[in-house]
Amino acid sequence: ARVEVLKDLGGESAQALAVARHLKNQFGEVARLAPTISDQVKEQVRNAEAPGRLSDLIAGHVNFKLEEKQELLEIPNVQDRLEKLHPI
Repeated sequence: ARVEVLKDLGGESAQALAVARHLKNQFGEVARLAPTISDQVKEQVRNAEAPGRLSDLIAGHVNFKLEEKQELLEIPNVQDRLEKLHPI
């Protein structure tokens, strides 16, 4: 298997940070109602400060098909990744 590490782009803009805060709140509500999401994951999401890390954590724990999760991870622009996750 070939692995390529992609550098996050645009994760520190004011808009990306605002979307990240909103998404963190949304995930918190979903996680509160979903017993399958562990307390450890909830804590990791709550403590995630970097928007790119937050998007990757949430993408790994939402009910998306594997192909959709992979597609998310391949988007280098953090704000685009966050916005794609927004409808959770």
